[in-house]
Amino acid sequence: MPSHDTFGRVFGLLAPAPLEACFAAWVQSLAATLQDAVVAVDGKAARGSHDQARDVPPRHLVSAWADEARLVLDQRGGRPVQRDHGHPGAARDAGAGGLHRDD
Repeated sequence: MPSHDTFGRVFGLLAPAPLEACFAAWVQSLAATLQDAVVAVDGKAARGSHDQARDVPPRHLVSAWADEARLVLDQRGGRPVQRDHGHPGAARDAGAGGLHRDD
């Protein structure tokens, strides 16, 4: 098994854009096999990331997991767009657009 340093050197030599394009094409090729798959959506709030003094909500991470394929389909991080705790469907209605991307 290659060491952590070896993996670091290899990944450091790869150009990010072509690697991302190849990875996206590979994941897209799996889409046909995932047509009727169960996808679990999980969200977490990062502990200690809430700034009460400035009324800043905590950072969140939302993941979509294809269980049968054992594959993370997407993962987004950021802060919530709205803080509507009174509306039970607020998180669902916000959907993927409900987070501000940090990158």
